[in-house]
Amino acid sequence: MGTASDLVGFLKEQKEQEGREGFDRDGREWMTDVLNLIRQIEGWLSEPAKQQLVNLEEFGFAAHEEPLGEQHLTGLKIHAPKGRLIIVQPVARFVIGGEGRVDLLSGPRRVSLLRTKERTWLVARSEPNQVAYHVEPLDEALFSEILKDLLA
Repeated sequence: MGTASDLVGFLKEQKEQEGREGFDRDGREWMTDVLNLIRQIEGWLSEPAKQQLVNLEEFGFAAHEEPLGEQHLTGLKIHAPKGRLIIVQPVARFVIGGEGRVDLLSGPRRVSLLRTKERTWLVARSEPNQVAYHVEPLDEALFSEILKDLLA
C-alpha cells in the first residue's frame, strides 16, 4: 500500500497535467480564433480584392508565449492603393482586458482587437490625448471605418 506522500505526489502530477491540458486547449482555441478572424476580414475585403483595389497576403510566423509555448499563427497583410500597408498582427493570448489581442498596424498607427471570453472580438481605440479606451464589438461596418481611418 502507498503512503499519504505517494498520494500527494500522484495528485500533484495529475493537477500539473490538467493545467498543461488546459493551456493546450487555450492555445488551440487562440490559434483557431485568430485564423477565423483573418478569414472574416478576408471575407469583408473579398469585393475590393476582386476589383484589385486591395491585395491580401497571409503570412505565418512562430510566436512563443508562456505558458502556451511555441505557437504557429497567421497574420494578414492588406496592400492598399498608394503603397499603403495594413498588417493584421496577432500579439498575445494573455493580455489585460481580454482573452487575446490582435493589432491592425499602419505605420505608427495601431488599433487593437481584443478577444472576449465568448471568443468574439472587440475594437479598443483611444482618442488622441486620451488614456482611456473606447471598446465596441467588431463588425463589418466598424472594420471598414477603421480601415478608412488607417489609410487616410
